[in-house]
Amino acid sequence: MVNKWPVFCEGILVLCVLLIATPVWPFTGVLVNGNAINLVSDNTDNTITYARSIGGPGAEYFVRMLPTNEGVVMAGTTIKSVSDTTDLLLSKISPDGIITSAMLYGGTHKDVMNNIIKTSDGGFLLLGETQSLFFTLLKFMNPSTPIGRPIVIKVKPDLSLEWAQLFPESYNYFFQDAVELENEYFITGYDPKVRGIIVSMDKSGKLKAGKVISEGYVLYSSKSDNNSFMTVGVTKIDSSNALTVIKVSNNGEDRTIKCFASKDIRYNPTRVLSTQDKGCIVNGSITEIDDKKNEITKAFVAKFNSNVEIEWIRSYATSKKTTALSVIEYASGYIIDGYATGFRGDIPTGLHILVDNKGNGVKYKIYGSTTNTVTIDKSYLDSSNNLTSVGLVAKEAAPADFLLLKNNIANMIVFDKSLITVNEIQTIETKVPINSIEAITKISAVSITNDISVKKVSFKNE
Repeated sequence: MVNKWPVFCEGILVLCVLLIATPVWPFTGVLVNGNAINLVSDNTDNTITYARSIGGPGAEYFVRMLPTNEGVVMAGTTIKSVSDTTDLLLSKISPDGIITSAMLYGGTHKDVMNNIIKTSDGGFLLLGETQSLFFTLLKFMNPSTPIGRPIVIKVKPDLSLEWAQLFPESYNYFFQDAVELENEYFITGYDPKVRGIIVSMDKSGKLKAGKVISEGYVLYSSKSDNNSFMTVGVTKIDSSNALTVIKVSNNGEDRTIKCFASKDIRYNPTRVLSTQDKGCIVNGSITEIDDKKNEITKAFVAKFNSNVEIEWIRSYATSKKTTALSVIEYASGYIIDGYATGFRGDIPTGLHILVDNKGNGVKYKIYGSTTNTVTIDKSYLDSSNNLTSVGLVAKEAAPADFLLLKNNIANMIVFDKSLITVNEIQTIETKVPINSIEAITKISAVSITNDISVKKVSFKNE
């Protein structure tokens, strides 16, 4: 007979920790908003409104930027200088690029931000992984216990904690994105079997349902309307990754799933954006295999209609490596954010590409230097055509910091086909075995915890 007593004891002890534990973890050092970034924009001009690094004594890794009435909120992960422990970091930035407030969320071990969305009440929903809560206890009780448990955190508009949903170690799923539909949040990701999942919860953080919806990764999501959203991922087919786009509606019960494969191409989507026509636009990178079996990395952008049918798909490439990290809708097309090598040797440079509504290049802008690695991860376009952009900046062997810069579309230069090549990608819709929707039964065992430390960050503006 199997002895159940150790498992029972572990459950009691975990409950005790929930009730009494309060991790203490001082943030060593000061978060600095500096003007030390000397970026060169293109080879013809240097028209940048501002470019600043934001970081502490360790490294900072950007996840997402969201516009607010007070400027923008930057979200990511920060590494403490005294160890390799990490925390979730939110920073409020004014329209002129100055830090106005910042907050850390985490504990005494590694806590990582996967994504963040803005909620209808003006607050934010954070998706992450934690090793802090119960780390010492669980590893003592069972050294084989996996670490890095999913956590969902709801914060108020002032960045204070509203609630946190901690998932048990048996629920080792990876949460990648979320959308808000009417009275629910829908979280997308994948399980250990690499199957796409959707988890729904109400506005108070109570778990409602969980469903397995596809046979491949589900990564990023974007709201289409109050009843549906688009999500994108990849499905393994033979030796390649097929681009998978799913339209989800009716609380996850209805799905339209399409898989698109291209010969000798592996897809790696990094974002999906719902468009005004109820379709979506997907961006990321592709890895092509040439005749000599060399791997070539290019950026790609694909436009889908509301029936998940491809309208167009294009690749964008420099002489070396190019990646599209995000895309936003513009009055006459789209603006692609990313990075590329080849403009300044092997050092990555930040990249904007403005394309028309068919994906053809119109303008571009690069940002870089001979010493700094620069990426442009996400931009926000205001009514005056100012682009506020966030990315990463780092010197060789130095910790990475957030990069915050601002520029105007008028300062972009005419697209140069000799520097950035644009090609149509040929795709074939591929039929893959898709199982019926499977309920995640153990989701009812998950409960709310407020046992997460929240600490204001000291900062100075230079």
